[in-house]
Amino acid sequence: MTFAFRFALLLAALLVFQPALFAQPVPEGVDLRNLGLSPEQRTRIQEFRRTDQQAAAELRTGLNGEMQQLKSLYRSDASDEQLRGQFERVENYRLRLSRQRFENFLRIRSVLTPDQRTQIGSQLLNRPDKFMRGPRDRNFER
Repeated sequence: MTFAFRFALLLAALLVFQPALFAQPVPEGVDLRNLGLSPEQRTRIQEFRRTDQQAAAELRTGLNGEMQQLKSLYRSDASDEQLRGQFERVENYRLRLSRQRFENFLRIRSVLTPDQRTQIGSQLLNRPDKFMRGPRDRNFER
């Protein structure tokens, strides 16, 4: 097998297994249950999540379609330019999902008290492998 073909197979495998990482509405490792949320905070956070889950579902559907197209191009005699362009479309959807997840986190954070924000910040700092590093870095130190 040529290097280019092995690289394409590796890239395809990464693309197949990465989308679930962007499906989380709030960063993994953030536990809102122990923050002592008021009923109003709970209601607002539930509204944020409901809205954000709908938006994320649309983006995931788009991402899955673009990934299927990329897989199809891998199986065909597509040019490097076609593959590159399709890869960019896949990455664009991933970026949009990641940004959407981050914006959701900021909306949730906006209804928290300073003490609750501090608690969440501590959770994130104690779990850098789940939030602070990118999805491709998660297995780096194993």
